[in-house]
Amino acid sequence: MRSLALALGSLVVLAGCGGDSPAVPDATVDGASSDATVDAGRCGADLFLTGEFLDFDWTPANAVGVAGAVWTVTGDPSRTSTTAPNGRVELCVPRGGRVRIDVDSPAAPQPPQTEPYLDGIYVADPSIFTGDRIFSVRGATVPQLQALFDGKGDPTIDPDAAHLLVEVQGGSADDVMLTGATSEPRRLYIPDGATSQYMLFVNIDSGAAGTTGTVTLTGAMGAGEVPLRGRTWTMTTIVAP
Repeated sequence: MRSLALALGSLVVLAGCGGDSPAVPDATVDGASSDATVDAGRCGADLFLTGEFLDFDWTPANAVGVAGAVWTVTGDPSRTSTTAPNGRVELCVPRGGRVRIDVDSPAAPQPPQTEPYLDGIYVADPSIFTGDRIFSVRGATVPQLQALFDGKGDPTIDPDAAHLLVEVQGGSADDVMLTGATSEPRRLYIPDGATSQYMLFVNIDSGAAGTTGTVTLTGAMGAGEVPLRGRTWTMTTIVAP
């Protein structure tokens, strides 16, 4: 069983560091890929976006990436990347405005999981990925989400609802909010070995056609609108003040 620091969103927690994770083998101590500067040249005038897509239960002792997930810039199938065995993502994206990336998770369960990871959407704000910043987000199955809430007096995870994971780098995630959509009470969690904090919103009522919510945190970079739709795991990264 994983060791998980779990609290209601109002809990005051220690500030996280920005962007680094031992799950990426070539990461430097500050979280930047050692070849990020060289790799940037492959994208020309576009942004070289890199990070990691990890199992929801990732820890240093259980370092499992989500392998074989296909990340594709929405509306542009030429901009696509398949995650490496450690979950590494490398993708060229436009620099102008927020970028939506469709995440097609493998159809078969990835051991030790018994169900497939939810398909998802990652929303990137290119303005925060300057220098060597990378992202670190997590894939989840419905049983993994349920295990997070079991025994805490919280509701059953609805597999048909929308769910949102907000990665918060650089400061406290305590005041992250979601507006424009209704969810169960937010949850803040910090997995063992993680250097980012995560705010989680589950069972979002997105309607049959989906909806748009807004991630807010005063003074944060990268906060803004996110698409929400049923049976979809939306992810985004912000940098706290």
